[in-house]
Amino acid sequence: MIKHRYFSISLDSKAMTEYGYGLLDNVYRLKIPIKNSKQKVKLRIKVNNINSNEVESIEAELTHI
Repeated sequence: MIKHRYFSISLDSKAMTEYGYGLLDNVYRLKIPIKNSKQKVKLRIKVNNINSNEVESIEAELTHI
């Protein structure tokens, strides 16, 4: 088991708008476009605490535009 590994995501305002960034109830939401496709991946990253960003779960769902 890997413990104490962290990652960060840095988005400027243009990318936040393009990816539909949102944060509600400790869940980050993004809609990431798939290259050369009309599909997007809905990504939901649930954290235990938004101050520490300790990831509880990550879910992805494929959608059509």
